[in-house]
Parts: sequence; C-alpha cells; structure tokens
Amino acid sequence: MSTVPGLTAKPVNPSWRRREAGTFLATGIAGLTGSYVLHSQDLPDDALLFRSVVWYSVGAAVLCLAYSLAVVCVRRFPTARSARFAGQPAVLLPTWPWRWWFNSALDLGLLVLSGFWVYLAWNATIDRLFSIGLALVPFTYFAARWSIRVAGRCRREALWVTATEIVHDSERGRARVARADVVRVQGWDDGDHAGNDVLGVRSSTPARRSFGPPLLTMVRSPRSAIDTSVSTTLMGHPAPEIAAWLSPPEAPDESGAERAPRRWRLWRRRSG
Repeated sequence: MSTVPGLTAKPVNPSWRRREAGTFLATGIAGLTGSYVLHSQDLPDDALLFRSVVWYSVGAAVLCLAYSLAVVCVRRFPTARSARFAGQPAVLLPTWPWRWWFNSALDLGLLVLSGFWVYLAWNATIDRLFSIGLALVPFTYFAARWSIRVAGRCRREALWVTATEIVHDSERGRARVARADVVRVQGWDDGDHAGNDVLGVRSSTPARRSFGPPLLTMVRSPRSAIDTSVSTTLMGHPAPEIAAWLSPPEAPDESGAERAPRRWRLWRRRSG
C-alpha cells in the first residue's frame, strides 16, 4: 500500500476560491474598520479589558486578510504521497494546511485574550472573586479546545490508506474503517456548486471513532455509525477518483445514493 496511486491532480475550484477569499477579505476589512472606530474613542488608559478586545480584533483581521491572500495565491492542493501510519506503509492524502493553521491561530489568540482577562480579574479591586470566575469561563473553554488538539481529538483533515484500513482525520477527531468492511465509497465533486467536494465511505460495521466533544470541536456528531464523511475540498485529487480507487471490486454503482451528511459550525465554516 506504499505505492502512490496515479490519481489526477485537480485544479483549485474557482467557486471555492471566490467564496473563501471574498468572505475573509470582507471579514478582515470589517474587523480593521471596527477596530479603528473603537480605538479612536476617548478611553481612559486603564480600560485594558476593552483595549484587549480591540487588539485581538486587529490581529484576527490581519489573519483574515493574510488567509484571503493565501487563497488567491494557491495554485494546487497537496497530492497523495507515501507515508507511514502506526508503523505500516500507507498512502497519505493531506489537505491544504493554511486553513488548519488559520483556525488554530484564532483559537490561540482567544486563549491568550481570555488568559489576559483572568490576569485583569486577579488584579481587580472590586468584586474580585466574581470577576475571576467570569473570566475563567472563556479561558477554561479555549484551554480545553487546545487540550483536545494536543490529545489528537481535533486534527487537520487527512486520509490515511493502508493495506488493511482507511483512516480519516478531521476536526472531529479520528475514524478508522477496516478495508475488508467497506461496502461502498462514493465521491461528489462540487455537488453543491459552492466548491465543496465530499467523499462518503460506508462500511458493514461501525467505524472506530475517537472524537472530541461536539461542544469543543464545534462539529456535530455523525448521524450514522457506518457512514464516514470526508471533506476532500482541500485535497489535490477529485473525490470521484479517490472513491473509485478505494471502492471494493464488488461495490455496486449507485450514482443516485444519498449525499454524505454535512458538518456544522457555530462561528466558522467547516474545516477542509
């Protein structure tokens, strides 16, 4: 399984590029504009809580603009390559890393921001205990989000294929499916006309999953234990070709089958 398949390298989807670059460009400009307006207000020098929000807004806006520029400049996504998974030869299909690092940077900024609030609350002179308790709520949440990243329960989207398993990494965590149990693999190439590509893997037995809590990963739990949905939008190969490569020889051709379930985000788009 260490042999890399001869899959076609797909071009970057124009629909995805327009949507992604436009959204984050507008967000970055709005963030800088709002930060400038807030910073121009006549505030006392000790209004550190308010100023910290302005500082974070400026940093987040700059990140949005940098990410928008990266989207415009990207010419191809990562393609399949030989790798090792759990000591076994494997083929790795990674995703474009900029989205992952962008989301991670925003979360790190929120962790630092909420930690600064805890510091301010600790040094407060009025209602100190109440202020500390209030500041600890967001700090604990974002610290927990980073802890599940370190524990491997929130990963950069990728697909590992060994001789015996198909392993899917995502922001949910990790799902593992034995290749002998695969019933059908389907791929949808920009099926929603918004630049989103999806790969669906159905198995005869439930996938082995090590997922983080939905409240921390901001991803809804899968509806079915036997269906694994993989976002291939930021991968360098078309989803139908990946599906054809992974499909068992006896798999039926069901082009009209139901589309794999989508993911859900509270404050940001689903990860690639």
